[in-house]
Amino acid sequence: MLALLNKAEHQMSDVVQALLLLADLSQEQPRQARPLNVGQHLQHLLNNRMALLIQQHLVQVHCAENWPQINVYPPWLEELWALLIKRQIKQAHHSSLSFAWSQHDGYYQFTLQCAPQQAISANDLSWVIVQGLAEKLNATVGMNEQHLYIRLPSS
Repeated sequence: MLALLNKAEHQMSDVVQALLLLADLSQEQPRQARPLNVGQHLQHLLNNRMALLIQQHLVQVHCAENWPQINVYPPWLEELWALLIKRQIKQAHHSSLSFAWSQHDGYYQFTLQCAPQQAISANDLSWVIVQGLAEKLNATVGMNEQHLYIRLPSS
């Protein structure tokens, strides 16, 4: 019974956080971008905010060693990563996540290698937030059979 209450509490907390983020995204106030080492930021997210989820699902995480520095509003990029990672862990039910990046044609592409993707409903709250964050970051988020990706301008 206690486990069910704990799970319900986490789900409610996630929904409240998502709604607060949606409200923040709808504001027209510009956010200050700053230089950010993507790899350090991703490691911090994985080792802190996502650590319990990763541990509960026994997920192995693999990251590229060298990452670029980009100009971005860090809270939005963090939330974008968090939503994509949570989706993969909870919905794909696999035990390994691999993160990589590449640069081409004036863009950085950050990829999360994963299991074959299920279709995402346009009404899915987390996907609506992902799309809103991507728009605010001037990014593109998408998927193919085995990758979720975030594409951001390199300048």
